[in-house]
Amino acid sequence: MAAMKKLERLLDLVALLLEAERPLGRHEIRDGLPPGAYADDDEAFRRTFERDKDELRNLGIPIEVESLPGSDASQAGYRIHRSALEADLPALDPDEFASLALASAMVRFEDVTPDVPIWMLGGGGGDADLDRSTPLADVPGDPVVRELMRAVTGGRVVSFVYRGERRTVEPHRLVFTKG
Repeated sequence: MAAMKKLERLLDLVALLLEAERPLGRHEIRDGLPPGAYADDDEAFRRTFERDKDELRNLGIPIEVESLPGSDASQAGYRIHRSALEADLPALDPDEFASLALASAMVRFEDVTPDVPIWMLGGGGGDADLDRSTPLADVPGDPVVRELMRAVTGGRVVSFVYRGERRTVEPHRLVFTKG
């Protein structure tokens, strides 16, 4: 399989380490990413993984190194603590905050609460005047929609049956019309 693009690999790595409930070993990381993310050869994988960690740290993403549970102290595990990543939220000027608050008020994701409430980004809760009862769009909470959104954001291929035929697509965006 063709090698995955570097940016896709880095984004997938960040997503995997953010979702990890415990430190993950190198081989768990390689197995947890899409095929082609890393080479099958252990030495090539190790070198690429080390470069990826360095690059992410240079971008300000705090990859933590911890000992793997149930192993000796020499085996390292990796993860990203969400709280450490969220601690460095961007400073928004009033216009940027108003735009973000307006966008937040216009779309409602069914069964989803945001990981970072809008008020944490600044403005001291300035979106209180926005009417959240009538958003311009409702995004369904259907598991299929969530899986398609993950495919879009993760650059992954998905397969499904449509009108009796198996379809395989690489979605780049989701568009909702009439709900």
